[in-house]
Amino acid sequence: MRPLGTAQAGLLGALSAHGSWYGGSWGCGWHWDGRANTERILDTLVARGLVRKAIEPVLGGATVRPVYRVTEAGYRLLATERAAREARAVQS
Repeated sequence: MRPLGTAQAGLLGALSAHGSWYGGSWGCGWHWDGRANTERILDTLVARGLVRKAIEPVLGGATVRPVYRVTEAGYRLLATERAAREARAVQS
């Protein structure tokens, strides 16, 4: 698997910190360089198996939106990258 790009890695970390991201026009209060770009980048992470996309009801079930959440593989990748950064910092 190719390494993640800068935007992919940053968005995966942000998604991990926030727990989820709701797509569509409503959104969830944060985005990565615009809603459409956020969904585009998240979809590349879905294709890699690092993020899961589901269609779920929001706002009391009145409407449905795509919801993105980090998968176990995504959390493992984040932990591996964090450990590698810490090891490089110790060696410096």
